[in-house]
Formats: sequence, structure tokens, C-alpha cells
Amino acid sequence: MPERWVVNASPLIALGSIGRLNLFTSLADEVVIPEIVAEELLRVADEAALAFSRSPLRRESVNAEGSVNRWRLGPGETAVLSFAKLNTGFVAFLDDLAARRCAKAHGIHTRGTVGVTLLAKSRGIVRSARPILEELRAAGFYLSQELMTYALSLAGEGD
Repeated sequence: MPERWVVNASPLIALGSIGRLNLFTSLADEVVIPEIVAEELLRVADEAALAFSRSPLRRESVNAEGSVNRWRLGPGETAVLSFAKLNTGFVAFLDDLAARRCAKAHGIHTRGTVGVTLLAKSRGIVRSARPILEELRAAGFYLSQELMTYALSLAGEGD
């Protein structure tokens, strides 16, 4: 079954800031970025925005779906979840807890920035998850010690 993803800004910014935006195109058959998320990324004046502007990720116009819109999430999260709800088979990539709760209520499968890293490790795209997770932390991505330990144990890299 093909991997089809719709991605919010946070995972793109986080992985783009450490030069790992390619993980999306290496792992998925189709990656969609809602137009409102693309606009947010291009307003960010850093390496993530530059990497995104040069990437082959597909931009798509998305209208907010009514039941998702009622959750009053940010515009990016709303667009990602609306797209996933209306396009069966897409996994929503986002890190926001409220957005993940909304996704669960709507039966939308989600992954986040850490999930991309673990998937890359499990598929042999990267040799180790630890350096990527440490780079994310160093770049300012919040990753609690508890989540770091759990992720590393899932990757078979626990201490």
C-alpha cells in the first residue's frame, strides 16, 4: 500500500532545520503540503524554508472541513486534518497535542517528527535515530527526556 502523507509545518521546520527534509520524500510515495502550511514555511527566514522551497513536495489548496474546524486549531493543523479527513489513506503529520486529539476523534492516523525519524531507522534510510533526535534537540525542537528514552527504545537504541 502506498504511503501518502499530508504534513504540517512543525515536522517540516524541525527536520528542514537539520537538513533532513529528504526523509519525507524518501519514506513516502506522496507528500502533500496544504497551501496555508506552505505559506507559513516560506515566511520563516531560515534553512527549513529554503529547503522546502527547493523540494518536490506537492502543494495543495485545502478548505477547512466543518467538524475539524470546530476544534479551533491553528490554520495549518486544520488544513492538514481537513485534507486527511477528506482524502482517505493519508496520514497526518503534526506535532500539536490538540491536533492529535482532534485526529483521534476523527479516526485520522497521525505521526510526528519523532515518528518520521523512527520510520527512517526501521526502513534503513538512516543507520541510527539517536543522532537525528539529538540534532533536533540542539536545533531547539522540544523533546522531553522521557520521549527521547522511549523513542530510542523503540529504535532499539536504548541505553
